[in-house]
Amino acid sequence: MNRLDSAFWRRLAWLGAARGPAFWLRLSPSPIGLAVAAVSPQQRAHVRHNLRALLGRRGAFAEHIDVARTFMHFAQSLAESLSLQGSAHRTPSLLVLGESNLRRALDAGSGVILGTAHTAGWEAALLALERVSDTPVLVAMRPEREDAARDFHAFSETSAIRRVVAVGDDPMSSLPLLQHLRKGGVVAMQMDRCPAGMRAIEVEAGRKTWTLPAGPFALAAASGAPIVLALTARTGFLSYNLRICREICVERPAHRGQVRAAEKVARELARHVYAAPTQWFDFKPA
Repeated sequence: MNRLDSAFWRRLAWLGAARGPAFWLRLSPSPIGLAVAAVSPQQRAHVRHNLRALLGRRGAFAEHIDVARTFMHFAQSLAESLSLQGSAHRTPSLLVLGESNLRRALDAGSGVILGTAHTAGWEAALLALERVSDTPVLVAMRPEREDAARDFHAFSETSAIRRVVAVGDDPMSSLPLLQHLRKGGVVAMQMDRCPAGMRAIEVEAGRKTWTLPAGPFALAAASGAPIVLALTARTGFLSYNLRICREICVERPAHRGQVRAAEKVARELARHVYAAPTQWFDFKPA
C-alpha cells in the first residue's frame, strides 16, 4: 500500500483540490480527514498526547473530538494549499498582522530567517508573503522520500523570487542558505519540531517541552540574520490570519545565545498553538 505522503496520494489529492469543483474543495476534506484518522491509530495517539501537553488531561469525549478536529483541519488546510497550485482563479484571503516587523528586519540588510510552523495555512501564507516583500526567498525543506512527491507542494511552482532547497543532515547542505542570508535574502524554515537524528535544543514553554531544530539558531548565529516567526491560523474557507512576530536575535556567546533565542521562539509557538490547538499538525509518533 502506498504511503499517505507518497507522490501517488499527493497527486490524487492535488487533482481533487486544484482541478475539482469548488464544492468538492469545500466539502470533501473533512470526511477524508476523519477517514485517515480512523485508520491511523498511532497518529491519533500522538495527536492526543500533544493536546494533553497543551491543554492538560480532559474528558475522553472532549479529547476524541479535538483529535478528530485536528485531522479534519489538516485535510482542509492541505486541500486548500494544493488548490493554489495550477489554479490561478483561487487565491487565499490573508489578514497580515505585524507586517512592519518583517519590513524592519529586512531593512537591516542582514537577511531574515523566516520561521514557520506546521499549522493550518502555513503554505498558503508563505505564498502570500510575496505581497509583503519582493526579497528572494529560499524555502528550506527536508528531502522527500520520493523525488516526485516534492512536485506537489503549494509552493513548488517556479517563481521569480522563491525557490525550494532540500536540506539534509550534511552540514554542507546549509551553505547555500548561509550565502543567501549574507546577500540579504530570506530563508524560510519550519521550527516547531525536530526530525529524529537532527541536533536539537530543548526548552520549556507553557506546559510543554519543545524540541526545536538547532539548525536555524546556528544559521542565525553564523549569519547575523534575525529570526522572524510567521505563524498562521485558518479562519474559514481559503481564509487565514498571518501573525508576524518581532525579530529574535541570537546574541553572544553563541551557545547561550542560541538557547535564549530558542526560549523566545518556543514562547511564541506556545502562544500560537494554545490559541488554536487543533490547527497544529504533528502526527508522527516520537
